[in-house]
Amino acid sequence: MEDKEASNSKETPTKKARRRLMHQIKVIENFFPDAIQYFLPKSGFCHKILDFYEDSFEDLPSIKERLCEVMDKSRLPWSRVTAYGADNASVNFGVNNSVFQKLKSEENNDVIAAHCNDHIFHNCAKNALKVMPVDVENIVMKVFAEFSCSAKKREDLKECFDFFESEYREVMLHFPTRWLSLFTALDSMLSSWGPFKRYFIERGSDNCPTALWAILSDQENEISGEANPTYNELYLYFTHNFMASFQEIISLVEKHTTAAFNLHNIMVKFHDTISKKINDKYFGIKVHVALKKGHLPDHEAEKFTKNATNAYHRALAYIEKWYPFENQNYKTFSCLNLKCGRLPTLDQLLELWSISPWKQQTPPEQIYDELAALQSVFPSLKLEGNSIEMWCKFFQKEEAPNLLKIVQFVCSVPLSNAFVERIFSVMVNVWTDERNRLAVNTVKSELGIFFNISSSCTEFKDAISTNKPLLKAVSSNAKFIKK
Repeated sequence: MEDKEASNSKETPTKKARRRLMHQIKVIENFFPDAIQYFLPKSGFCHKILDFYEDSFEDLPSIKERLCEVMDKSRLPWSRVTAYGADNASVNFGVNNSVFQKLKSEENNDVIAAHCNDHIFHNCAKNALKVMPVDVENIVMKVFAEFSCSAKKREDLKECFDFFESEYREVMLHFPTRWLSLFTALDSMLSSWGPFKRYFIERGSDNCPTALWAILSDQENEISGEANPTYNELYLYFTHNFMASFQEIISLVEKHTTAAFNLHNIMVKFHDTISKKINDKYFGIKVHVALKKGHLPDHEAEKFTKNATNAYHRALAYIEKWYPFENQNYKTFSCLNLKCGRLPTLDQLLELWSISPWKQQTPPEQIYDELAALQSVFPSLKLEGNSIEMWCKFFQKEEAPNLLKIVQFVCSVPLSNAFVERIFSVMVNVWTDERNRLAVNTVKSELGIFFNISSSCTEFKDAISTNKPLLKAVSSNAKFIKK
């Protein structure tokens, strides 16, 4: 009896992951990091944290007021701010009354709305799949819930893995507020779909979650093989392929070297990929092979094709609504994407100048000469890995202050909340259960050191070893208040 209780109380990887995620959500609530993004010729992209604070109100007046306080304290004028980036909640980007509208009307009329593109893709996938007859997200959640708290059920599942001569895998956690994690969780589930099916079918309709039994009941007498998926299973494989497209795009958007001038090409590529799948009636290789075999009744194959095609069309409609391809600053920015193999023209640079903070000024004559310098060194820049590195190499070789201003303007526009999410991830590692009495200012200081000091240990030691006032302050017992 003692061994059984010990087995049930043992924390499994799935239970540990869930506990950690719940801790993250609890810690993240009501906290706001303010960060900036900019470009330097020697460093490339730079991300720094300005402030980290708690705000239980989370409303328009408090967010706007605190932003202004942070800007004043950091001695950053609003005239130097190019864009406001945040998640796409109405409090941030509502049409009539939002933080962005207040900043635009009261602080800087030229500020750009930098919507979180991760959030756009999140909502796009969710909106596209919500009309599907099989709720794949719910199925993934039910599978995880079945094994998250029961050691006995996990042992039964292991026997099913043994039957299929497969290596046992823990169930991957998926949480609804992180909808794009559905691909990873579904990928994990489908890689061991045979053992999972056997487990739930053996439990029968009385002990199997209703959502799962609805797609497995037709296999009660004979479990179908992977090569012959049932009508309901087609939706699992289609969703897996569908979410893979989103996963690829999100990885591109969140790359450290992806700038605002890359976004338009990324969006066009995604749009073209979905459009091609519609024209080709392609829903993933497993679905394609299954439909080609013709083992499903014609009416089921036609119904699936109609529903899957509808999901594609809904995805395109959503992207076109939130990213107007023909009327978009990002389309203008794209001329700076040197990795495409094309240089910006003079007219394209002048168009960029017309939407920059200096649009009221006449473009300087030197822009033409700087573009000519870029054309002369461009063959050598092609050896660099990405557009950011190519621009860095150019500015280190040539004096081009006006081109630098334009590149810095475009590179200061954030594409997503990826950096802020990273701040939260580091915060959770700092603010653990064992360190739960840390003050907010202490956590803010640790985050500031982690993100804002890029020097190596040796460089930092050399820098402070000659700073006598700092060394004296550190060795003193006096308490200091940051001014």
